Amino acid sequence: MLADLSRKLAPVFREVAAHPGEFDHVPSNGNVVLQAVEVIFPGGTDTLTLEDANRAIQFLPSPRARLTLPPNHPGLYLIKVMRLLSAIGLSAIGGTWVDFLALNPVVLSDRNGNRSSTPSFHFGYWSHSSPVPYITSDTRRHSPAICRAVHRFLKAIAKYLAPPILMLLRFYAPHVYERQIRAYERVKALLGRDEWFVDFLGAFFTIAAKEGSSEIPHVDFNDDANSITWAVPIGEFTGGEFCAHQLGSRVPVLAGQGIGCNTRNLVHCGTPADGHRLILTLFCDKTLMSGADQGRF
Repeated sequence: MLADLSRKLAPVFREVAAHPGEFDHVPSNGNVVLQAVEVIFPGGTDTLTLEDANRAIQFLPSPRARLTLPPNHPGLYLIKVMRLLSAIGLSAIGGTWVDFLALNPVVLSDRNGNRSSTPSFHFGYWSHSSPVPYITSDTRRHSPAICRAVHRFLKAIAKYLAPPILMLLRFYAPHVYERQIRAYERVKALLGRDEWFVDFLGAFFTIAAKEGSSEIPHVDFNDDANSITWAVPIGEFTGGEFCAHQLGSRVPVLAGQGIGCNTRNLVHCGTPADGHRLILTLFCDKTLMSGADQGRF
């Protein structure tokens, strides 16, 4: 399967001359980020280069930039995968999402006020308010019917998205893969018997899911700086390009395609989307990862 994915990538390679570290140590404040973006990138997303929708792309550090990479950095800035989800996977995940929304669930754990006018559900597990990982409120604190719908949705993601993401991670960033597997083994030992635990194999630990786009430029302060976050859209839509300001790029991402990006350090946003667009953001919580690294659980 990895060979199949690699053939489909056929990427355009872009070399990033200097490490884009403008936001590596910015305070955890969305307004500070937005003000800095307006100063550093005054033209907004319209000034970014629109990439070819039919080509995979990778943004990689130049030899000079590699000399200044933070320790344990993934070694790539952005990768677009042309076919991350099969038609069956698109149908399974999209269908279970529609079933979930039909039950009129209420968002319980949204933390996206600095990113979008619309809220996100957060599923899976993280360590935002605890030294040890726990299953998110959006996963387990609804009515029984809604929780069962969440479980079916997450099982579809685990089946169709976790395996290819894990293989891509192992291929492109093996040291990141190994670190996440170590964290995964600790998380599974802690939570694996919980009735609402869904096994994502260590490819990611938390999923943000919402309709539309996160149109406000931001960095994801709760994402681990040395992991790769994946964004995967599903549905029938136009627009919704992934914008990476420091890379000067606006990347079209169609249903079933995927973007892998270092979202803690690269400021990013999405352009507005028309139509029905579910966007999944699959990431590793920084507190969970540091807790695993330090053996706190």
